[in-house]
Amino acid sequence: MTDITGCMATISYLINIYSDPTPTVNILPTVVCVEDDVEFSVSTTGVIIDYMWNFGDLSTNGGATPSHSYLSNGTYNVSVTVTDENGCTGVGTNSVLVHPIPI
Repeated sequence: MTDITGCMATISYLINIYSDPTPTVNILPTVVCVEDDVEFSVSTTGVIIDYMWNFGDLSTNGGATPSHSYLSNGTYNVSVTVTDENGCTGVGTNSVLVHPIPI
């Protein structure tokens, strides 16, 4: 950049580019019946500061390691949206097969 007197100046900016987190949804136990407690967690790199879970049955939770029980048998698609310390977001998914209560 040159001003009207012919003096030159340089402007520079440092730009940081971050990768989005890539969460993996972990589910325990792997065999689930109606009304069993299911534990959820996330494996990912980076520092996660926010979690938003969708359990696939119209229920949600904002915790890091929530538990949830299902009231009906079926397959439920679970997702979690995470936000890291840089404001980047990522989504992880998995499914839960819930069996009826044995008779």
